Amino acid sequence: MSDPTTQQQDIALRLIPADYRSRFSASIAEAKTLANAVVVSNAAECTAAKNILVEIATRRKRIVEWFKPKKQAMDLAKQTLLDGEREFLNPLDTARQHIESAILTWEQEENRKAAVEAANRQQEAEAAAQKERDYLNAQAAKAKLAGDTVSAQQFKQAAQQAEAIIPAAVTTPTIPQVRGVGSRTVTVPVEDSIKLDVLIVAAARDRRLRRFLVADISELKRYGRDNPGTAKVPGVVFRQEVSLNVRAK
Repeated sequence: MSDPTTQQQDIALRLIPADYRSRFSASIAEAKTLANAVVVSNAAECTAAKNILVEIATRRKRIVEWFKPKKQAMDLAKQTLLDGEREFLNPLDTARQHIESAILTWEQEENRKAAVEAANRQQEAEAAAQKERDYLNAQAAKAKLAGDTVSAQQFKQAAQQAEAIIPAAVTTPTIPQVRGVGSRTVTVPVEDSIKLDVLIVAAARDRRLRRFLVADISELKRYGRDNPGTAKVPGVVFRQEVSLNVRAK
């Protein structure tokens, strides 16, 4: 398979016939010769130079007019092709989104249940450790009252060293792994929370932010995607979303 540059050259040769290519090249060469010979040091030469500018503009217009209908036809063909592709891809995307929603809902619920169980185990372990500390401190107090300072000190140290022992998880989320399917967290702007006035003021100070002053939020989405977890734009709130990343076979 030829490389993209060679393919582009082949397409250009097919779209621009050799006779027109030769004609345009000759016209350009003549214009360059005229331009290189221009010297303006008096009114007559200034007039001649302006006439040459008109001639160059005329030659340029001829080339633009020759390409215009072809570009329009290509634009129409491209749009027709994109519409045709969308017609076939939209049902697949809808099916994919339905399945992804079901998978993510189940996985998030499994992770939530595991997190609740872990929190409960932590709480129970802390309660057991506190109960042990209370008991040892009580024993230390009794030993101190009995005059047994050695035992009192030992009980006191044991109470200070008592730590929460967290038991192993009873259940852990079992997320099946399928080759070609993985999950990822993406950063997306929250459209309803965009404060345009804040963004405008910030963009006036920082030219890099001006690309976000557009009618839609495509640039913000692209920026969030390219800066996961770190995207920051004045007046814009970003949130983290989990989505599935699926590779074709």
